[in-house]
Order: sequence, then structure tokens, then C-alpha cells
Amino acid sequence: VSLRISLTRSSSKYVKSIKNLSRNFGCRLNLVASFVSLFSLTIFQVILSSCSCLFFLNQLDSRI
Repeated sequence: VSLRISLTRSSSKYVKSIKNLSRNFGCRLNLVASFVSLFSLTIFQVILSSCSCLFFLNQLDSRI
């Protein structure tokens, strides 16, 4: 009986540590996801602005 109790205690500790790990991992994952989305948004804006700038330059060239 004592063996079973110690087993359940160790397993509950294990489960708690896994939950804490998954929580920390989820936080880090959210942080990484937000960072990646911000980064991709910035890259997208830079590409969009450069494309519009090129388009504008092409329009100027065609007018001249």
C-alpha cells in the first residue's frame, strides 16, 4: 500500500512538472508566435512599400 501511495505521489509530481513545463512552453510559444507574426508583418510592409515605390517610379518613367 505504501508503495502504491509513493507511486501516486511521484506520478502526481511528474504530472505537475509536465503541466508547468507545458505552461512555460505555451507561454514561450505564444511569445515566439507573436514575434514571428510581427516580423512577417514588418517584412510584408517593407515589401509592399518597396513594390509601391517601384510602381511609382515606373509610372514616372513612363510619363517622362
